[in-house]
Amino acid sequence: PLLRQYWKLKSRCMNLVLFFRVGSFYELFYEDAELGIQLGLRACGSHYKCGVPVHHFALYATRMLAHGHLVGRVEEFPDPKSTLLARRLVRIYTPATALGGVFAHARAGTGTGYATDEALPKPLLAVVEGRSGMLGLCLIDVLSSVMHTAFVLDTPGRPVLHTVLRRENPAEVVLVTGNPHLD
Repeated sequence: PLLRQYWKLKSRCMNLVLFFRVGSFYELFYEDAELGIQLGLRACGSHYKCGVPVHHFALYATRMLAHGHLVGRVEEFPDPKSTLLARRLVRIYTPATALGGVFAHARAGTGTGYATDEALPKPLLAVVEGRSGMLGLCLIDVLSSVMHTAFVLDTPGRPVLHTVLRRENPAEVVLVTGNPHLD
């Protein structure tokens, strides 16, 4: 039953490394377990499973993010209709959104929880591209809750977009192309 719950959730988010709550541990299964083992987790009986104590979640989730993986956290919830606990994906962490709370404690160093300014989360850039070269830009700094928006007319080769990417160095870029509302 536990692995059925896992596969039901995992089948909807194969791009995430799922930290699957089982009691006082987060378990990683199959391919996710292989990634966990590469990052220092110890296999639990076989190579298809490894785990991390709940209080070390942030440390290993941060490591996964640093290696370019997206992380999903699955928690347990009581189910009055069953003796088996219900499990739900409660949060998805990306390089631009994994900050504060438990993640601040995973980063040793200054009072901000980050070892250096270089380790601070970088912004998220959303780009909506119209057909006539018009771009809608939204730069979001999740740490400070500041958002900047702009509409710009760019030329072929996208020099304005390249300048924004170089200057802001976002952790993530979300791109929507062919939006007729920007034409």
